[in-house]
Amino acid sequence: MSVTSNKVFSLRSFYAAAAHNNDLQLSITGLNSQGLTLYNKTVTLQVFTATEIMLNWIHINTITFVASGGMNNIVCAIVNSTCFAMDNWSIEQ
Repeated sequence: MSVTSNKVFSLRSFYAAAAHNNDLQLSITGLNSQGLTLYNKTVTLQVFTATEIMLNWIHINTITFVASGGMNNIVCAIVNSTCFAMDNWSIEQ
């Protein structure tokens, strides 16, 4: 998933949680308007636990999210997915 803006922005932080798989790896990349990678970070997410992701990334135009791996949470029994949720974005332009 990607979010792109015509204007430069700064992403300070956000909260994220895995939807079905514990130990879900979320790779986050911040790019400039030329598509060059300025920042890269990978975090591990859990089901039922929101994690604050602190970035303080400045002067980006695009941010991408790629989720992978993890182990199915027993409560989520038959669902095995790399879905995740995000909330409380702190963005400045």
